[in-house]
Amino acid sequence: TFDPIETQFCHLKYMCQQFFKIEGWQNKLAVLWKGPGWQPGLSRLGSDDFPAISYPIQVYHPNVSIELGFYTFVHFMYALIQYSAVLQDSKPVMDQQFDFRALLVKLQDCLSDNDRRRLHFIVGDTIPRQLRDDPSLGGTLNLLETLFDQAKISEQDFNYLIQIFREIHCYEGVRRLQEYQLVKNGSRTVRTESTVSDVLSDNDTDRVVLNRI
Repeated sequence: TFDPIETQFCHLKYMCQQFFKIEGWQNKLAVLWKGPGWQPGLSRLGSDDFPAISYPIQVYHPNVSIELGFYTFVHFMYALIQYSAVLQDSKPVMDQQFDFRALLVKLQDCLSDNDRRRLHFIVGDTIPRQLRDDPSLGGTLNLLETLFDQAKISEQDFNYLIQIFREIHCYEGVRRLQEYQLVKNGSRTVRTESTVSDVLSDNDTDRVVLNRI
């Protein structure tokens, strides 16, 4: 069957039928807990009485109509194209995440030991105490990871981090973050203008075709 509901929930339908068919509440609950392969008197995993394999093995190869084969091929190609599009769209996001995290690693060279202590102090009680008490390189990276988890900073919005670096007087870090922000916003503007240009070009092409018709 091509019915997705049937393929996903047919076992639940069978379990419900067995639940009302089997007598005894203990057996009824066992059907729900042990799964559709269980029957009263069997082990937890169901029957182990498997049929013997008869040779030669008959390969299951059903004969389908040309229409059904064509539908299957078109559906597979459509799914493949959509999957490729998702991967292509997710690659810039992954690259952006990598670039931003690489920048945060490079910024550690701009922080002195005192800067790290100020950074760990200024974030306040929102960060667990054991992380704030560890001003080492590893502790600072763990603190930044916690800021990611709390959604205080992200690849798209890191103004909170810029404010922190400004408050601890790490102006080199502020400069680098602002430069990265300008580059990121500039590339986003270019992509937006390119998209708008493509849409306008498509509209012009459609208008020309309609005029010819």
